[in-house]
Amino acid sequence: MKRCLFTAVLICLFVSSGALAAEKKSPKKAEKKAEPKVEKKAEKNSPSKWSLSAGVRSRDLDVEFSAAAPSSYADWASLVRRPRNTGSTDIDNGTTPRTDYEDGEVVFDPSWTWVDGTSLFGMDNDAQLGIRDVFNTVTFGSTRTRQWSELSQTALEGEDDTTKGGAYVAARRAIGDKGLGCLVQYGINVFEIDSGWQETARQTIMERQTRYATTYDIYGWGSAVTPAPFEGGDVSEWVVVDAALHNAFYGWMGLGDAMEPRQTQDARQRTLAVLTASSKTDLDVDVHDLLLGLEWALPIGDWLSLSLAAGPTLNVISWDLEHTTEWVNQTTGAALQTMQEKDGDDEFEVGAAAQVTVRLNLDKKGRVFCEGSAAYNWVDKIDASTESASAEIDVSSFSGSAGIGIRL
Repeated sequence: MKRCLFTAVLICLFVSSGALAAEKKSPKKAEKKAEPKVEKKAEKNSPSKWSLSAGVRSRDLDVEFSAAAPSSYADWASLVRRPRNTGSTDIDNGTTPRTDYEDGEVVFDPSWTWVDGTSLFGMDNDAQLGIRDVFNTVTFGSTRTRQWSELSQTALEGEDDTTKGGAYVAARRAIGDKGLGCLVQYGINVFEIDSGWQETARQTIMERQTRYATTYDIYGWGSAVTPAPFEGGDVSEWVVVDAALHNAFYGWMGLGDAMEPRQTQDARQRTLAVLTASSKTDLDVDVHDLLLGLEWALPIGDWLSLSLAAGPTLNVISWDLEHTTEWVNQTTGAALQTMQEKDGDDEFEVGAAAQVTVRLNLDKKGRVFCEGSAAYNWVDKIDASTESASAEIDVSSFSGSAGIGIRL
């Protein structure tokens, strides 16, 4: 589309130059004979109806960015140590063959026919022992760890405007001698703009560790316990797993009642890592416009002129949109993942423009001149998008230009 527009401009200029050449080389023979020599001289010195100019111009661009927040970082579990789950959290009541804890075990001996609510046990160290009333006690430990992540998301939102320089080339032809003429003007501006980096997601990896302490009364009413360590079944040491049965069996002795096995918990929660996602949207826009307008020029003295032009414009807006998201482990500073989306297109739009131009002749004959213009260009807004990001492009803006030209 860009090449077509450029070709159209070249064709317009070529046709204009051809028309000008034909106009100069093909006057009617009858008119040649009838014209006085004085008129020929005046015609030779009069300025051409055609003029060409070129120069630089500036133009504004407004963009509104938006993008969906990224989903969570899926592989977060690989960033932290594996959760620690050790020992059973069950309370042995004599119905299971064996209950293993971190630092010991309770074992039911099926060969033991003396049903008194006790089971064999083993322990790793003597620090597990305690005293309650007339009973020694033993406490076993176990641990459960749960890890999870908590995600907070914020959509990317932003807007920005920029002013960039460009170039233009224009061809004009006067129609009659009342200051009216036609104008063909091509311009181009190239923009690069972005939303800036924004934090769009924060993922916190949490851990909750629960310590279980399971305590049993030891059978024996305070009698000495075999020094640790020992395995359940290697020595004749029992714990009370069914206090009701035990007390009913030995209550007649009047030595004191045992308690049922009991358990306490101690939970601690902490943050293991914090991950953040930052996103940015980059936009490149090329604006090509061709003004096909009518122009009215008003001389102001011999050296200066003011002209007003207006007409429709043909616009080609080429855009390239790129959305980038980067995941970073804020705890370690390590980069984790970079995700990118890209898309682009060429949009054709019909618009309109109005322009005011001041020209200053640089020689007495007015062949060479400099000019400055102020214009307003109106074009419908353009929507650019990728899978998760979008940009609303507003090309309508004021523009200013300065250039130099020649009358052919």
